[in-house]
Amino acid sequence: MLPEGFPAGLRVFVVNDDCDVLRMLEEMLLQCGYKVTISDCPLQALELLRANIGNYDIVLIDVNLTCMDGFQLLEIMSREINLPVIVLSINSDFRNVMTSIKYGAVDYLVKPVRLEELQLIWKHVVKKFLNEKKCINESRSMDVNISYLRKKSKDLVRKRDEDDDIALKDNLASQKKARVSWTPELHAKFINVVNQLGTGKAIPTKILDIMDTPRLTRENVAIEQKQQQNSFDSSAQINTDSIDVQSYCLEDHGGSNTSNLAVLSEFDNMDDTDDFYVALSQFQNDLNLDWASEETFNC
Repeated sequence: MLPEGFPAGLRVFVVNDDCDVLRMLEEMLLQCGYKVTISDCPLQALELLRANIGNYDIVLIDVNLTCMDGFQLLEIMSREINLPVIVLSINSDFRNVMTSIKYGAVDYLVKPVRLEELQLIWKHVVKKFLNEKKCINESRSMDVNISYLRKKSKDLVRKRDEDDDIALKDNLASQKKARVSWTPELHAKFINVVNQLGTGKAIPTKILDIMDTPRLTRENVAIEQKQQQNSFDSSAQINTDSIDVQSYCLEDHGGSNTSNLAVLSEFDNMDDTDDFYVALSQFQNDLNLDWASEETFNC
């Protein structure tokens, strides 16, 4: 912020190895209400500025120095010291002016310098102040924009992740809801695989591997296999109370007529999981017991 009463109190540092010119400039600057520091040694002035850079607002340099190149001093100050630098010179040619601008001068005053010109040097301090303020505002705006963009980016990533999660859940839900339609072709394929494996080896995992049907799961196969088994059991269930087992008996316990041979042949192909087999076995046991009793009695 500019000090109260500005430009009065402007802190000016003047470098000139001509002591007479230096004193004259000091008096004129004091008339303008400025605070003035002077130096007739360029190198000493440079060290003083480096050590007390915050104590000055603007620098005036006479580039027509005898002890060193004034443009070199200008270049060093412009590079190392963040202050407006005004060049004083007896030359007004285009080349010198362009060189001064090239090395960082904010203004070029031709000697002898007029009081009116010195009264307006404060404008360069104001210009520097406004430029710095603008840079600060732009930097803050950029920080805000970066912060906004980062937040926006995070929001977009979060939204994308949420959409992906929703899509995944919908996909899983649709997969759960989707049921395999047991078409006649698929059912025939299932029966062929079961027959191929055999009753003892036809487990759902092996059936599924051989069928190799998309979307068909082990659970689908197990359910279908269970349903088929239940259907088979229902159709093959036999009420042993209604069976006239004696009609299947071998006459005289050893007959060999055609009917008896057929029963024996069918009996040999059954196992203890067949209800009819169990009924015949029980009847045969009972028959054998009766026959054994009869033989004992006859004896």
